[in-house]
Amino acid sequence: MKRHLDFESRKLNQFFFSVFAGAAWLSSPDSSSPNKLLVLEKAARAGLEIPATIITTRKSDVAVFSENFKRIITKPIGEADPLVINGKSYGMYTAVLEDSDITALPDRFRASLFQEFLEKEYEIRVFYLAPDCYSMAIFSQDDEQTKTDFRRYNWKRPNRSVPYSLGPSTILAIQTLMTDLGLETGSIDLVHTLGGRDVFLEVNPVGQFGMVSVPCNYGLERKVAELLMLKESEVKHRKEAD
Repeated sequence: MKRHLDFESRKLNQFFFSVFAGAAWLSSPDSSSPNKLLVLEKAARAGLEIPATIITTRKSDVAVFSENFKRIITKPIGEADPLVINGKSYGMYTAVLEDSDITALPDRFRASLFQEFLEKEYEIRVFYLAPDCYSMAIFSQDDEQTKTDFRRYNWKRPNRSVPYSLGPSTILAIQTLMTDLGLETGSIDLVHTLGGRDVFLEVNPVGQFGMVSVPCNYGLERKVAELLMLKESEVKHRKEAD
Protein backbone atom coordinates (compact mmCIF):
# COMPACT_ATOMS: atom_id res chain seq x y z
CA MET A 1 0.00 0.00 0.00
CA LYS A 2 2.83 2.40 0.88
CA ARG A 3 4.60 1.65 -2.41
CA HIS A 4 1.37 2.30 -4.28
CA LEU A 5 0.78 5.63 -2.53
CA ASP A 6 4.42 6.69 -3.06
CA PHE A 7 4.07 5.89 -6.78
CA GLU A 8 0.87 7.93 -6.96
CA SER A 9 2.64 10.89 -5.33
CA ARG A 10 5.60 10.66 -7.72
CA LYS A 11 3.30 10.73 -10.74
CA LEU A 12 1.42 13.74 -9.37
CA ASN A 13 4.71 15.53 -8.70
CA GLN A 14 5.90 14.83 -12.24
CA PHE A 15 2.74 16.42 -13.61
CA PHE A 16 3.01 19.42 -11.27
CA PHE A 17 6.63 20.13 -12.19
CA SER A 18 5.96 19.71 -15.93
CA VAL A 19 3.14 22.29 -15.77
CA PHE A 20 5.50 24.82 -14.18
CA ALA A 21 8.56 23.87 -16.23
CA GLY A 22 8.77 27.36 -17.72
CA ALA A 23 8.39 29.18 -14.40
CA ALA A 24 11.17 30.85 -12.39
CA TRP A 25 12.85 28.22 -10.22
CA LEU A 26 15.63 28.65 -7.69
CA SER A 27 17.48 25.55 -8.94
CA SER A 28 15.60 23.25 -11.27
CA PRO A 29 13.57 20.42 -9.67
CA ASP A 30 15.55 18.07 -11.94
CA SER A 31 18.69 18.79 -9.89
CA SER A 32 17.06 18.78 -6.45
CA SER A 33 18.17 15.27 -5.44
CA PRO A 34 21.74 14.55 -6.57
CA ASN A 35 23.38 11.24 -5.69
CA LYS A 36 25.34 11.73 -2.45
CA LEU A 37 28.23 9.55 -3.61
CA LEU A 38 28.49 11.49 -6.86
CA VAL A 39 28.45 14.73 -4.85
CA LEU A 40 31.38 13.49 -2.73
CA GLU A 41 33.32 12.62 -5.88
CA LYS A 42 32.61 16.02 -7.46
CA ALA A 43 33.47 17.82 -4.18
CA ALA A 44 36.90 16.19 -4.10
CA ARG A 45 37.41 17.11 -7.75
CA ALA A 46 36.43 20.73 -6.97
CA GLY A 47 39.16 20.96 -4.32
CA LEU A 48 37.20 20.24 -1.14
CA GLU A 49 38.56 17.71 1.34
CA ILE A 50 36.19 14.81 1.99
CA PRO A 51 36.27 12.12 4.70
CA ALA A 52 37.98 8.80 4.01
CA THR A 53 35.06 6.64 2.81
CA ILE A 54 34.31 3.03 1.91
CA ILE A 55 31.19 1.25 0.74
CA THR A 56 31.23 -2.44 1.40
CA THR A 57 29.15 -5.55 2.02
CA ARG A 58 31.79 -7.35 4.12
CA LYS A 59 32.48 -7.27 7.83
CA SER A 60 36.20 -7.90 7.20
CA ASP A 61 36.47 -4.64 5.21
CA VAL A 62 34.87 -2.71 8.05
CA ALA A 63 37.29 -4.24 10.56
CA VAL A 64 40.34 -3.23 8.48
CA PHE A 65 38.93 0.27 7.89
CA SER A 66 38.35 0.65 11.64
CA GLU A 67 41.93 -0.39 12.40
CA ASN A 68 43.24 2.26 9.99
CA PHE A 69 41.17 5.10 11.45
CA LYS A 70 40.64 3.97 15.06
CA ARG A 71 37.06 5.29 15.10
CA ILE A 72 34.57 5.18 12.24
CA ILE A 73 30.97 6.17 11.59
CA THR A 74 28.16 4.93 9.39
CA LYS A 75 25.29 6.82 7.79
CA PRO A 76 22.77 6.31 4.97
CA ILE A 77 24.02 6.32 1.39
CA GLY A 78 20.86 8.09 0.22
CA GLU A 79 18.05 10.09 1.79
CA ALA A 80 17.01 8.69 5.15
CA ASP A 81 13.30 8.14 5.65
CA PRO A 82 12.36 7.87 9.33
CA LEU A 83 11.17 4.49 10.55
CA VAL A 84 7.74 4.59 12.21
CA ILE A 85 7.18 1.75 14.68
CA ASN A 86 4.14 1.63 16.95
CA GLY A 87 3.45 5.28 16.27
CA LYS A 88 6.98 6.43 17.20
CA SER A 89 9.36 7.89 14.62
CA TYR A 90 13.03 6.86 14.55
CA GLY A 91 15.45 8.97 12.50
CA MET A 92 18.50 7.51 10.75
CA TYR A 93 21.35 9.66 12.01
CA THR A 94 25.12 9.43 11.73
CA ALA A 95 26.28 6.84 14.26
CA VAL A 96 29.70 5.96 15.69
CA LEU A 97 30.57 2.28 15.37
CA GLU A 98 32.11 0.81 18.50
CA ASP A 99 34.23 -2.37 18.41
CA SER A 100 31.27 -4.31 19.79
CA ASP A 101 29.08 -3.06 16.90
CA ILE A 102 31.60 -4.28 14.34
CA THR A 103 31.92 -7.65 16.11
CA ALA A 104 28.13 -8.03 16.01
CA LEU A 105 27.96 -7.47 12.24
CA PRO A 106 27.19 -10.49 10.04
CA ASP A 107 29.96 -11.53 7.65
CA ARG A 108 27.95 -10.18 4.69
CA PHE A 109 25.29 -7.47 4.61
CA ARG A 110 23.66 -5.00 2.23
CA ALA A 111 25.99 -2.34 0.78
CA SER A 112 26.66 0.24 3.50
CA LEU A 113 28.71 3.41 3.83
CA PHE A 114 31.44 3.92 6.42
CA GLN A 115 33.66 6.97 7.00
CA GLU A 116 36.47 8.06 9.25
CA PHE A 117 35.31 9.66 12.50
CA LEU A 118 36.15 13.39 12.48
CA GLU A 119 37.15 14.99 15.78
CA LYS A 120 35.21 18.24 15.44
CA GLU A 121 36.03 21.62 16.86
CA TYR A 122 32.79 22.89 15.38
CA GLU A 123 30.49 22.30 12.41
CA ILE A 124 29.88 24.73 9.57
CA ARG A 125 26.55 25.14 7.77
CA VAL A 126 26.73 27.14 4.55
CA PHE A 127 23.69 28.45 2.72
CA TYR A 128 24.70 28.93 -0.89
CA LEU A 129 22.82 31.49 -2.97
CA ALA A 130 24.72 31.76 -6.22
CA PRO A 131 27.40 32.90 -6.16
CA ASP A 132 27.55 33.83 -2.45
CA CYS A 133 28.18 31.69 0.65
CA TYR A 134 26.47 32.59 3.94
CA SER A 135 28.14 30.58 6.67
CA MET A 136 27.50 29.73 10.31
CA ALA A 137 29.62 27.90 12.88
CA ILE A 138 27.69 25.46 15.09
CA PHE A 139 29.27 24.48 18.40
CA SER A 140 27.64 21.07 18.52
CA GLN A 141 30.57 19.56 20.43
CA ASP A 142 29.45 21.22 23.65
CA ASP A 143 26.44 18.88 23.94
CA GLU A 144 26.58 15.07 24.10
CA GLN A 145 23.22 14.85 22.33
CA THR A 146 24.46 16.75 19.24
CA LYS A 147 28.13 15.78 19.38
CA THR A 148 28.06 13.17 16.61
CA ASP A 149 25.16 14.57 14.55
CA PHE A 150 23.83 18.06 15.31
CA ARG A 151 20.51 17.09 13.69
CA ARG A 152 19.71 15.39 16.99
CA TYR A 153 18.58 18.86 18.02
CA ASN A 154 18.47 19.75 21.68
CA TRP A 155 15.45 22.03 21.73
CA LYS A 156 15.83 22.73 25.45
CA ARG A 157 19.46 23.82 25.12
CA PRO A 158 20.16 24.74 21.47
CA ASN A 159 23.72 24.75 20.14
CA ARG A 160 25.48 28.12 20.07
CA SER A 161 25.64 29.33 16.45
CA VAL A 162 27.55 32.36 15.13
CA PRO A 163 28.37 33.97 11.75
CA TYR A 164 31.47 32.46 10.14
CA SER A 165 33.87 33.52 7.38
CA LEU A 166 35.05 30.81 4.99
CA GLY A 167 38.49 31.00 3.41
CA PRO A 168 38.67 32.18 -0.24
CA SER A 169 39.83 28.77 -1.50
CA THR A 170 36.90 27.02 0.21
CA ILE A 171 34.42 29.51 -1.26
CA LEU A 172 35.86 28.99 -4.74
CA ALA A 173 35.69 25.19 -4.34
CA ILE A 174 32.04 25.40 -3.21
CA GLN A 175 31.16 27.64 -6.16
CA THR A 176 32.86 25.17 -8.51
CA LEU A 177 30.98 22.23 -6.97
CA MET A 178 27.57 23.89 -7.05
CA THR A 179 28.06 24.98 -10.66
CA ASP A 180 29.05 21.43 -11.57
CA LEU A 181 25.91 20.12 -9.85
CA GLY A 182 23.71 22.69 -11.61
CA LEU A 183 22.55 24.13 -8.29
CA GLU A 184 21.86 27.80 -7.63
CA THR A 185 21.13 27.20 -3.97
CA GLY A 186 21.59 24.60 -1.23
CA SER A 187 22.76 23.97 2.30
CA ILE A 188 26.28 22.62 2.67
CA ASP A 189 27.68 20.85 5.73
CA LEU A 190 31.35 20.95 6.64
CA VAL A 191 33.35 20.06 9.73
CA HIS A 192 36.27 22.04 11.16
CA THR A 193 38.38 19.42 12.89
CA LEU A 194 40.59 19.76 15.95
CA GLY A 195 43.50 19.42 13.54
CA GLY A 196 42.37 22.47 11.56
CA ARG A 197 40.93 20.64 8.52
CA ASP A 198 37.76 21.88 6.82
CA VAL A 199 36.08 18.69 5.60
CA PHE A 200 33.07 18.60 3.28
CA LEU A 201 30.23 16.25 4.26
CA GLU A 202 27.29 16.83 1.92
CA VAL A 203 24.96 19.30 0.22
CA ASN A 204 21.20 19.47 0.63
CA PRO A 205 19.73 21.20 -2.46
CA VAL A 206 16.51 22.02 -0.60
CA GLY A 207 18.10 22.89 2.74
CA GLN A 208 16.36 25.50 4.84
CA PHE A 209 17.95 28.96 4.94
CA GLY A 210 16.11 30.11 8.07
CA MET A 211 18.42 28.23 10.44
CA VAL A 212 21.36 30.24 9.06
CA SER A 213 19.60 33.53 8.39
CA VAL A 214 18.02 34.07 11.81
CA PRO A 215 20.98 33.36 14.17
CA CYS A 216 23.44 35.19 11.91
CA ASN A 217 21.12 38.08 10.94
CA TYR A 218 21.86 37.56 7.22
CA GLY A 219 18.39 38.59 6.02
CA LEU A 220 18.31 35.74 3.51
CA GLU A 221 14.53 35.92 3.18
CA ARG A 222 14.88 39.23 1.34
CA LYS A 223 17.80 38.02 -0.80
CA VAL A 224 15.90 34.89 -1.88
CA ALA A 225 12.76 36.94 -2.65
CA GLU A 226 14.72 39.50 -4.67
CA LEU A 227 16.44 36.79 -6.72
CA LEU A 228 13.12 35.05 -7.45
CA MET A 229 11.58 38.38 -8.51
CA LEU A 230 14.52 38.99 -10.86
CA LYS A 231 14.19 35.50 -12.35
CA GLU A 232 10.42 35.96 -12.77
CA SER A 233 11.04 39.23 -14.60
CA GLU A 234 13.48 37.46 -16.94
CA VAL A 235 10.92 34.72 -17.66
CA LYS A 236 8.27 37.36 -18.42
CA HIS A 237 10.58 39.19 -20.83
CA ARG A 238 11.41 35.95 -22.64
CA LYS A 239 7.73 35.14 -23.08
CA GLU A 240 7.05 38.63 -24.40
CA ALA A 241 9.95 38.31 -26.82
CA ASP A 242 8.58 35.01 -28.11
